[in-house]
Amino acid sequence: GARVLDREARTGSLTPGKVADLQLVRLDGVRHRPFVDPLEALVFAATPDDVIGVWAGGVRRKGAR
Repeated sequence: GARVLDREARTGSLTPGKVADLQLVRLDGVRHRPFVDPLEALVFAATPDDVIGVWAGGVRRKGAR
């Protein structure tokens, strides 16, 4: 997406000096056990309680210090 929008110099990858949005989600809880595919576990079983860290615009907004 960053390449298409000609924004690769500022965003598009997790490298020093670039702006990033990132979310860390735990998928090792009991409700995630029936799923083999982590993407399925994220979409069908994850809840807001599973979010352990959020960075928006390169700034930490929640947890994971």
